[in-house]
Amino acid sequence: MITAYRHSNNKKQNIQANKSLEGDLRGMGYGFFRVEGHWQECQDQNVPYDKCPKEKLVDSTETTFFVPNIQKEQIHSLCKKYEQDAVIYGDKDSDAHLVFTNVFSITILKY
Repeated sequence: MITAYRHSNNKKQNIQANKSLEGDLRGMGYGFFRVEGHWQECQDQNVPYDKCPKEKLVDSTETTFFVPNIQKEQIHSLCKKYEQDAVIYGDKDSDAHLVFTNVFSITILKY
């Protein structure tokens, strides 16, 4: 699951960023489902996400894409390109987990 939304962007910028992400996904040959995503963004860009103080985290609701069969390396690359803190990734061999921009993989969610 991935989005291009950023809390620091306005609505128009977020819609445009997601259109660009849609184009990238289609260009890679992937389809997707739109879902409502939720995240807490750190408002201090100089602090790594995992070190962000709770008072700097702001809730964000965003249009997110569930992309079946995307490869881990591809979603990680898109995560970096769209300046996301993390994406949710899982495949037939692993549980769903967060893939952070600055760390290739940390398993913290299991279903």
